[in-house]
Amino acid sequence: MERSSAGRWCLLTVLGMLLAGLPGCGPDPVTRLQRVQPGFAQGRSLDAVMAGYRCFSRVSWSSRGDPAALPSARVTGIFKLDCLVGAQSGDRLFTAREKKALDKAGANLCYVLEYVFPQDQPDGVPTLQSMMIVTMDWNQTAILQDDALSREIAENRLGEHTVKAALDAADYARLRSQLPPGAAQ
Repeated sequence: MERSSAGRWCLLTVLGMLLAGLPGCGPDPVTRLQRVQPGFAQGRSLDAVMAGYRCFSRVSWSSRGDPAALPSARVTGIFKLDCLVGAQSGDRLFTAREKKALDKAGANLCYVLEYVFPQDQPDGVPTLQSMMIVTMDWNQTAILQDDALSREIAENRLGEHTVKAALDAADYARLRSQLPPGAAQ
């Protein structure tokens, strides 16, 4: 009985080690995304960057549940609008008026990063870097063209790119609120 039990233990150990090396058997996509060290992060993990940014009220991590697709994960940082008040981009200032436009829309202003994890690229590939306005009834995405805003977040700065994106979001929310019901797309 003892030989059989030891043999099973050995077989289970070897099987576990083999499965650990198979795709899908390693860390889940969210854990992989948290560990990513993008170029703008200056050698820090994405988890550390997102957790350390003073202007996020909340950070959430999620993965796509489609088993037919590549493993992917998303991180969303929701801005504290109060943190933005008084910040400047060029000659424009994010004021209580801009905050009110987003509040009136019931909007969250979000920074979103999404990665896929192909088998041959363990550090993943970024597929989305955007700012989003999210409400209960609608959302609007603005794709970021470079890492400038991401660098500001990694540096824990409320910089010109971040403020410009927030101002654009407030302008959009204000304009959308002036449209007749059903007219906004």
